[in-house]
Amino acid sequence: MAPEEVIRRLRLVALSIVIITAFGVAGVWVDFVQQREIHDTQQTLKRNTLALLGRDCRLVVGTADVFVNFIKKEIALRAARERSPNIPPSTRAFDHAEVFYWTHVTLPQLRRVYEVHCPGH
Repeated sequence: MAPEEVIRRLRLVALSIVIITAFGVAGVWVDFVQQREIHDTQQTLKRNTLALLGRDCRLVVGTADVFVNFIKKEIALRAARERSPNIPPSTRAFDHAEVFYWTHVTLPQLRRVYEVHCPGH
């Protein structure tokens, strides 16, 4: 083999090593950038999810508070009407049934809504 052929082959080997190294470095860099983007995306999703949960909790609390306040006022009105002597027995029975339903069904369900949507609230 002639010395020129050996030099040509060594140049080809050196060029191949440079090209492989360049692609290796580029691959590592691309992987690093992708990993950083994935991490940033995860952090953004966590922040946005916490913000949504906080907003959801405020919405749930606001809506449930409206119902709770309404039920409390209705119970107070039914109690005031209870003291009136001119109330028919059917109205009294209806009032008792509604107060029972509110206190034993509606308010416990609202409490469960709080527990599910706002665990620490």
